[in-house]
Amino acid sequence: MNTQEAAYVLRKVQAYRPAQMIDRFTVEAWQEALDDIRVEDALFAVGNLGKDSGDFLTPAEIRTEVRRIRQRRLEERGSIIPPRGLSQAEERKWLRKAYRRVGDGETVADGERGELKPRPPLTAIGHRL
Repeated sequence: MNTQEAAYVLRKVQAYRPAQMIDRFTVEAWQEALDDIRVEDALFAVGNLGKDSGDFLTPAEIRTEVRRIRQRRLEERGSIIPPRGLSQAEERKWLRKAYRRVGDGETVADGERGELKPRPPLTAIGHRL
């Protein structure tokens, strides 16, 4: 996540938690704390967490919720079958990449082997094509 994306996440946080103070240092700190989190996942996490009562949201809460979201995506997907003809090393590499992509929200249709379908691109925060 870059600084601009962190600012978007914080704007959504403040929409759910109006009392939460945000300044330029907050944006910088949150960018550092969430630098390895996808903005789409962070925004989804804020939406989930925003439904609960509380005064503030923290980067740690968002990180925990993102882990839960990604794990749920993997559990919902179930087993992933790699394409035929790969060596063991290629299969491990393919599976690592596939699990990451499924965690990112991409899908594999039942019965298909080795092909992931990407999610629609994020064109503006909160708006998909």
